[in-house]
Amino acid sequence: MIHLLGDGLAGTLLARELDGRGLAFRQYGDGATNTPPVGFVHLFQGRTFHRDPLEVEVFKKAIEVWSAEPLAVERPVVRTVKKGDRLYRSASSDTVPAEFRPHLLSEDEGEGVRYGYGPGFVVAAGELLKRTQEESGRVLGPRVDHIILDGVVIHACGLDIENLLPSYRWDTNPGRTVEAHAEASSEVQVRSLILHQGCHLGSAVQQSGFTVGGRVSSKGEAKNDEQRIAASLLGCRVSVSSQWWGKRIANALDRWPLIGWLNRRDFAFAGFGGRALFWLPYCVELAAEALREGHNEGIPERLRADRFGERE
Repeated sequence: MIHLLGDGLAGTLLARELDGRGLAFRQYGDGATNTPPVGFVHLFQGRTFHRDPLEVEVFKKAIEVWSAEPLAVERPVVRTVKKGDRLYRSASSDTVPAEFRPHLLSEDEGEGVRYGYGPGFVVAAGELLKRTQEESGRVLGPRVDHIILDGVVIHACGLDIENLLPSYRWDTNPGRTVEAHAEASSEVQVRSLILHQGCHLGSAVQQSGFTVGGRVSSKGEAKNDEQRIAASLLGCRVSVSSQWWGKRIANALDRWPLIGWLNRRDFAFAGFGGRALFWLPYCVELAAEALREGHNEGIPERLRADRFGERE
C-alpha cells in the first residue's frame, strides 16, 4: 500500500498525477496547508542570471503547464538591479537559451538598471489547490505518524521533512503575500510581473487588484514595506485588502527539491521552498514514474532525495 502524507499543493498535485497513472494510494492531511493564495513563477530567482541547464528544462515544463491553466496568467517580467552587483554582472549570461535571456529596458538616473525577460506567471495557488482537491473527490485520512504505517510512505508534508531528515541542513523562511488595490484610480493595471527590492508584484488572477509577495524576517516583521513599494511603482496610494503569512522550507546546501526513494519504504517529495510552482509541473511526473518503477534511476541526480547521504 502507498501512503501519501500531505494535502498541500505539492501533495495534492502529486496525488492528481498518481490518479492519472492509475496508482492506488491513500492520502492523509489535516487541512492546515502552507499554500499562499497567489504565487509567482519565473526563471531567474536569486542573485544571478546564471542558470543550470536542468532549471531551463524545468522552466519549459512550467511554461507548458501554466500556459494552459485558467488559474494562471502570463506576464513579462521586469527586474530592477543595481549597477555593479552580481546580478548586474551576470546579465549577459550565455547559460540560458537566447529566448530567455534578460534584455536591457532602461537605465535609471540613479544606480538602478531595469531588465526584462519572460515569460512569467501569476498563479492563483490557493484556488488551484481547492479546485484540485474538489475534483478528486477524495476523502483524506486524518494526519498520522508515518512510523505506524505499513507500506510505502510518500513524505509530501512540507515543514515536516526536517523531522524525517534531521541530519540534513534546512533553511526555513517566513513569507508574506499581500492582496491590494490602487486607491487613486481604477485605471491602474499591473501588466508585468515586477521584481523590486526583494518583492514580487503582479496582477492577481481574476481580480481587479494585484498581489505583492515579499520575504520577512525570522521575527515575522516585514523586511520590505510592500505597500510602500507598490505605491511607489504604481504612482498612487495603495490599500491592502488581505494578507497571508506562512513558512517555506528548503535544504540549505543547494536549495533544490528532494525527490525520490530514501530507502525501500520512505519516498521524499519536499523541500520546494518558495519555488513550488516553478518545480512541481516537472517534479510530479518524475515522482510518479519513480514510484511506479521502484527506483530513482529516472530522477536527475541533482534532484534525488538521497544526494546528501543515504538513510538506512
